[in-house]
Amino acid sequence: MLPDNNGLLVRHDLVYVGQQVGGFNANELAAPIPEPEAYAMMCVGLGLIGWQLRRNSKRLAVSRLPIR
Repeated sequence: MLPDNNGLLVRHDLVYVGQQVGGFNANELAAPIPEPEAYAMMCVGLGLIGWQLRRNSKRLAVSRLPIR
């Protein structure tokens, strides 16, 4: 229990912050803030997906050239 009857409960990746009122704990859900590394990994992943799609589209364009 924190001072002034304020409580903090951490469960998996969710953070509940609330105040205890007369034996009743009124919790509110606080959204966790993503780490910068999570954004970096997402950008790298999206970049790799885009690179792969572009690579495959070029390969298909070359394979559809008419044979002389």
